Amino acid sequence: CDGGRGGAGGTIDITNTAVLQSNDDSADGISADASGGDGGDAGLSIAIGFLDGGHGGSGWIGGTATVTTTTTSDITTVGRLSNGITVRADGGNGGDGGFNGVAGAGDGGDGGNGGSGGTAKGDNAGTIHTQGDFSKGMLVRSAGGVGGDGASSIGIAAGGGNGGSPTHGGDATGSNSGHITTLGDYASGMVVQSVGGGGGDGGDAFGLFGGGGAGAAGNDGATATGTNTGTITTNGTGAIGMLVESVGGGGGDGGGA
Repeated sequence: CDGGRGGAGGTIDITNTAVLQSNDDSADGISADASGGDGGDAGLSIAIGFLDGGHGGSGWIGGTATVTTTTTSDITTVGRLSNGITVRADGGNGGDGGFNGVAGAGDGGDGGNGGSGGTAKGDNAGTIHTQGDFSKGMLVRSAGGVGGDGASSIGIAAGGGNGGSPTHGGDATGSNSGHITTLGDYASGMVVQSVGGGGGDGGDAFGLFGGGGAGAAGNDGATATGTNTGTITTNGTGAIGMLVESVGGGGGDGGGA
């Protein structure tokens, strides 16, 4: 059976004017996530005769996520992996194809396609202070969904499933007119990323005849914009003040035979 399609991300708009503090690990001060849903994985197929594996479901599109803080906003995080602000609008990942085992001929299922990234925007005018390692001041990210992997197939004449196609990243915009301070290692001040999805891998083929599935090409990043008119201070090892990047996704590996 084929995997089901993921759902689309919606719209999130958060404004903070007050004091927020988190004390645990993996506990952001503010987290806004409008990512699309992942596609489902296909089931396996076993038969005598001729049959192909099910295809992975498609991931779906990211929505729109916006976070705004005013000059009275004061955000503190204490734990590791605890960003002051996280804004995401990623596309959903494609599901994996279904394995196929037949006494005759058939192909493994193809991986599902990823969903395109949405729009992510973060604007800080207040104060952000993070203390833990890997705790960024701000992370604003829109990534395209990764293609699902093609499945393997076993039979007299067998072909591996093809990797699913990824999609492009969406636009990501981050701005700071306030004050950001991080104390931990690898705790960058402001990170803005638009990332293209990676292609799915092709499935392997095991039989007297046939070939492995094709890996899918990666997709493109979109526009990433970062603006700082305030202050950003980092203190730990590997903690970058401001990192803005638009990165393409890698291609998938071809299947063996």
